[in-house]
Amino acid sequence: MAKGSSGKTINAAIQLNGKPFTSILSSGNITLTQKWQKYTFAGKTKMTFEPGSLRVIFMMGHNNGSVQITGINVEMPDVGLPPVGEQLNTNSHFKRDNYSWGMPNRKLTPWAFSNLATHRILKINVKKGNPKKVWATSLSQAIACSLPKASRVKLKVRARSQTPGAIFDIYLEGKGRQKERLIKLPNQKIEQDWLWFTGEAIMPKSYKLREVRIVLYLGHKEQEIEFDKIELLRIADAP
Repeated sequence: MAKGSSGKTINAAIQLNGKPFTSILSSGNITLTQKWQKYTFAGKTKMTFEPGSLRVIFMMGHNNGSVQITGINVEMPDVGLPPVGEQLNTNSHFKRDNYSWGMPNRKLTPWAFSNLATHRILKINVKKGNPKKVWATSLSQAIACSLPKASRVKLKVRARSQTPGAIFDIYLEGKGRQKERLIKLPNQKIEQDWLWFTGEAIMPKSYKLREVRIVLYLGHKEQEIEFDKIELLRIADAP
């Protein structure tokens, strides 16, 4: 629903929620009136997208005038879990920098991205570690899709460190967070070469959008850790 100054033009679109912000579907120009009206548009994408990788945007700079909008709704009747083997989380390989990731305080724990020949790396430098407060430096992401009961997932993290004795914790948590850990991989030792750290879980109940999250605790000690992929995959359901 929208209204505005007579003759005010806007455009609604669904676009990538990060660089390069490409529009996937567009309403075209909409000319508003001073009375509330309902505007709808429909379309079909030509490819699939990671959960959480799209956003709704309204472009209003066509001409002068005021705009009021309410009741925005996006219906995706054919959307369900991604196919087996596909990702459930967003920006798993950091192509869009830190988009969708809850990052450590950059002033206290410097972090940066770098490009290798085939992929990107996130490097986190833990300046002040405390084994009694490992949670004080963490990396996390809420899963932007629902997970039905009995669905199976696999969490995969690839990391390396040049710090002797580097260590971190990996968890997949439900709505209860620390009291509802679905995957538990504490005290994982990191080597100088890239290593995969993996765990699997069957959902004990149904979870809504963003009730499940990936969280990595990095604050065990002063250390520098590199990541090039953190992904949650759907795997075949139990027979």
